[in-house]
Amino acid sequence: MKLAEYMTLTKKSDSSLSAEMKKETGVVRDRSTISRWRRMETRPDWDAMKALTAVTRGAVTASDFFEIKGRKKANAAA
Repeated sequence: MKLAEYMTLTKKSDSSLSAEMKKETGVVRDRSTISRWRRMETRPDWDAMKALTAVTRGAVTASDFFEIKGRKKANAAA
């Protein structure tokens, strides 16, 4: 699940997610950094990615920050 989708579903703000990451994992990133992740402008570093996965209980993972452009769907190849 994309971070933006998770944050919409859970009604979390950039600030509240930042505070939750700090409280639960000790990883500190400011709200502007989380905003850039949410908008897919940048990707989290590995420590932050592990923290995001933990805080979201696995709903958001590293693979959610990568998109393969130009890839066709498997069933469209027929």
